[in-house]
Amino acid sequence: MNKKIKKLRDQSQNAIPRISAERALLVTEFYKSDLAHQVSVPVRRALAFEYILENKKICINDGELIVGERGPVPKAVPTYPEITLHSLEDLKTLDTRPKVWFRVDKETMNVYRDVIIPFWKGKSNRDLIFKNLDKEWHDAYVAGVFTEFQEQRAPGHTVLGKKMFRKGFLDLKKEIAQAIENLDFFNDPEAFAKREELKAMDIAAGAVICFAERHADTLEKLSEEEKDEDRKIELMQMAAICRKGPSAVIKSAAKIDHLRTGGTLLNQKFTPSLLEDEKGLDSLVQLIRSYFRMDGHHIQFNVVTADTLRKARKHPEDYKDLIVRVAGYSDYFNDLGEELQDEIIRRTENEEF
Repeated sequence: MNKKIKKLRDQSQNAIPRISAERALLVTEFYKSDLAHQVSVPVRRALAFEYILENKKICINDGELIVGERGPVPKAVPTYPEITLHSLEDLKTLDTRPKVWFRVDKETMNVYRDVIIPFWKGKSNRDLIFKNLDKEWHDAYVAGVFTEFQEQRAPGHTVLGKKMFRKGFLDLKKEIAQAIENLDFFNDPEAFAKREELKAMDIAAGAVICFAERHADTLEKLSEEEKDEDRKIELMQMAAICRKGPSAVIKSAAKIDHLRTGGTLLNQKFTPSLLEDEKGLDSLVQLIRSYFRMDGHHIQFNVVTADTLRKARKHPEDYKDLIVRVAGYSDYFNDLGEELQDEIIRRTENEEF
């Protein structure tokens, strides 16, 4: 474990778990708006998601290369009042219970008392479900037969798997647009409902793109204020990755004053599949030429997957001839120290230009 990883690990482990009212406030603000009452349920939920990502605080901690927090600071846990509404007594219990506690400060208690609870009381999923349960179910709940109702957990995760990484959200938006165009409103009685679901998907995909752009804006601002040149380059590369990929990286790196820094060295890593045909090779040539037209100083590449590098470290006898580009020089991967191997493995792995 190198010094940077240890620092970030300690920073995470020493953070205090706490309840954050940020998300609850944002979702409440949206559901109070006129727009929330003018659209279908799927679109309403997507717009609520969009509103949250447009307004939640961007958290980027010192030294991080991978960024993103559920709340405004590390270990700040959001709540979901539209699903289950915590009472003030619930919050006190979370704050004071001896095991798996979450601190709840006075400001959060006040926000719940004055804003969150008055709006969501009787409207949350839990309240609506209980309202429609027979007496036998209420008796079973009181007896402790079932108790969960997401009262102590966030909703389960729904992810796109490899699709969102291989396609990207712009391509997903294209697929959604095509699906909407293919709807048959004359013969399919569910066409309208399908369109609303697809519109919601499009809004959600756009919200994620916007959220990445917000991270990029914040990273670029931090890079302008950063005094350490190595960290400045890291921040600019992270911003470029948030915006798109290798093309955005070179545009960002080209903005550096290479004379003042004494020269810079830009590392990029590509998967072998990206360069297996003429189109990929031509794209690489254009990438290099574009960088130097923008007065770039130095760029170098590793064409290898992170998985291959991990296998080489685990079974060095099978990868004796594996050579990688380090920083101005090349070396056998298994002759490098563990810290340098880690750094090369962590370098961004691009699968498209």
